[in-house]
Amino acid sequence: MGERDVAKLGSARAVARITIKRRRRPNVLDPVLACGDDGNRLRTPERLLRIFADACEHTLARDGVGNEDHPTFVSGYTDPAVSDVRHVELDKRAERLTHGIHPQTEHRSTVRLYLASTSPARLATLRAAGIEPVLIDPAVDEDAVLAAAGDISPIDAVQLLARAKAEAVDGRSADGEVIDGIVVGGDSLFELEGQSHGKPHRPELAIERWKTMRGRTGTLHSGLWVIDHRAGIGVGERAAFGGVSSAHVSFAPDITDAEIEAYVATGEPLRVAGAFTIDGRASAFILKVDGDPHAVVGLSVSLLRDCVTRLGVEWPQLWNR
Repeated sequence: MGERDVAKLGSARAVARITIKRRRRPNVLDPVLACGDDGNRLRTPERLLRIFADACEHTLARDGVGNEDHPTFVSGYTDPAVSDVRHVELDKRAERLTHGIHPQTEHRSTVRLYLASTSPARLATLRAAGIEPVLIDPAVDEDAVLAAAGDISPIDAVQLLARAKAEAVDGRSADGEVIDGIVVGGDSLFELEGQSHGKPHRPELAIERWKTMRGRTGTLHSGLWVIDHRAGIGVGERAAFGGVSSAHVSFAPDITDAEIEAYVATGEPLRVAGAFTIDGRASAFILKVDGDPHAVVGLSVSLLRDCVTRLGVEWPQLWNR
């Protein structure tokens, strides 16, 4: 039986020597042969790569390499990632596998995001954007905050509530640990014919609002307030930015009283601003949305990105999912 000696795996800098024994066509599920004293630990090519290099950048890690005739081993092939090869022996003199590592890739530091809200919709929105936040209940009396503010516009009101929530958790701990990251407060109000509407709480009020909204167009305002609460920044030095994003929502004119009552009976509209959710049962009653779509859910992702960027945090630094 012949042997093929492969000295290079797509990179002129590779220092590993891999010998592939030509036998039967390898089964991709067979284990990798033991590698000296480390054989008990090295069971798959992925494990080899993780030990000797950073395998996360290997673009062919998901591709099964069936045998020594695979294009990966063709001279001059530029992608050196290897996966599922039987009978691979790594030269123990190799100190590092350099192929497949992109020198331009930098390890970015992550920044934790703390969400001063108990809204399931805001949590779901952040998770969909790649962020797993730490949740903190701000325990803010929204009615009291608005009463103290007096007669203000819906946009000012929603910004005030978002700021009150973010500042309510400023200096607190989360899960027994000091907050070290970005604190985000958010709130929403629905404006219809000059009137602001928050959570209805009571079924009879929700029914009344839906009968008023039927066939009309209102505006959902979502406010954000973001505080830089990273370690090492003093209380008086913490920068903060906020803003409001809005979207116009048009409701179907033929919604029946029976449909309204059935929807309110689910309890869904009682706990959300405007008594409706675009990502829930009310979606069938909404004809059109003009503006920031995430504003209707209660948290504008684009506005949040703008705020954290102004704090000197790159958006990808918040990704932790």
